[in-house]
Amino acid sequence: MKSKLKNHAVSIFRDAIQFLHYVLDNFPDEKLTESIGSADSPMKLLIHIGNTGSFWMKKFRTPFEKSLRIDTKETFFEKMDYQFNEFEKILENENEIYYKSEDETKPRLGVPWIMIRTANHAMHHAAMLIQHRHIHGLPPLNQNGEANWSSIVDLPGVINYSELI
Repeated sequence: MKSKLKNHAVSIFRDAIQFLHYVLDNFPDEKLTESIGSADSPMKLLIHIGNTGSFWMKKFRTPFEKSLRIDTKETFFEKMDYQFNEFEKILENENEIYYKSEDETKPRLGVPWIMIRTANHAMHHAAMLIQHRHIHGLPPLNQNGEANWSSIVDLPGVINYSELI
């Protein structure tokens, strides 16, 4: 069971990073700081996503050794890759997959939970980034075998949302 949990956590975290690369591939840098209405800008979303793993590590475990600043797509992916590598190192120790709190009857959140929670949270915000793509008129994401999230995930980028109201 430990190896299944570890493999799932590693896989979902890696897949979330891959999907975010896919979503942000041709996203213009000048649009990263642009808010639409009261929505957070894509850069604020990237900072929020990138700090999720750090938040949970500080709250329930040992903080990451490095605190990397996010101010570009590149630094966002550097931080996500750094966290992924640190998580993998921690999970080399099988005792880190599950662990108990000081009260032996209560389980504590392990690194796999933090990874899965962070990846799911990233996917939630990836949908918001896709919305920004649409509003900025970027081309729809091409569905392929590497990142096929079905045809319902991405609508054509030429939709004018104001006409839908």
